[in-house]
Amino acid sequence: MPVGILGYILASKFIENVREEDMKPFDWPGFVLSAFGLAATVFGMDTAFTKNTPDAMGVGLLVAGVIALALYVPYSRSISNPIMDLSLMRIPTFRASVTGGSVFRLGVGAMPFLLPLLMQEGFGYSPIESGAITFVSAAGSLGMRTLAKRILRQFGFRKVLIWNALVASVFMAACALFKPDTPTSFMMAIIFFGGVFRSLEFTSLNSIAFADVERAQMSHAMSFSQMAQRLSLTVGVALSAVVLHQASGNTATLPVSAFAWAFAIIGLVSATSLLSFLSLAPDAGAVLAPRKTKQA
Repeated sequence: MPVGILGYILASKFIENVREEDMKPFDWPGFVLSAFGLAATVFGMDTAFTKNTPDAMGVGLLVAGVIALALYVPYSRSISNPIMDLSLMRIPTFRASVTGGSVFRLGVGAMPFLLPLLMQEGFGYSPIESGAITFVSAAGSLGMRTLAKRILRQFGFRKVLIWNALVASVFMAACALFKPDTPTSFMMAIIFFGGVFRSLEFTSLNSIAFADVERAQMSHAMSFSQMAQRLSLTVGVALSAVVLHQASGNTATLPVSAFAWAFAIIGLVSATSLLSFLSLAPDAGAVLAPRKTKQA
């Protein structure tokens, strides 16, 4: 709470309170349709395949959620003020941020779920011991925030998003190497640098999403982007839970080998996010972080 309160105070002081002059009515039908679709899809994914046999209710919710989301697409195109404006996906930088960012965040959402579970269930660490190792991820993330803008100015958004997605995913997959006798220093180094590169990817994704969005679309873009982020993080947890369940052979305990499979698969899935960034123009996002030019 103290950090949240401080963030509220600083945002109120330093960020302009931009408001639209023409306030349009809230899209209640779209809200109900999309909210049900997203909630049912996520809950269905989390419950449908985590038992020895497919859960009927989970499968039913998953199917209903997908149908609701499919119905939302033509509905959103039929009104002028949809709660999720899908026309924003025509903007290349926004589309790359949402699609590629969502895939990348699948792995990011899984890491805070898998790492503590591995430490406590697989290695027998206490919550305090587990936290004392995994906290370095946050330290790495904070350290990168001070360098991100300089890196983007030097290399540009496209190169950073592509290569950094690959590097960050490798560090996710590298957690598959962790064993009960793995030196703590090695685990902390992997977790720390994983946090560093994930932070750089986050900063790049969150920035380029709004590089080419018009001011009138900014509110819709912010809502869309935040929704996609929260959804992908949640799906990442559900996906890792399914992989753990399948890799454990449906046993009551979670062997360390099951976590190795989970980390490897999550890292591979996150790495595929770079495919969304290949279509970006070399100067994409240059308005936010102009590339440095060599002096004659």
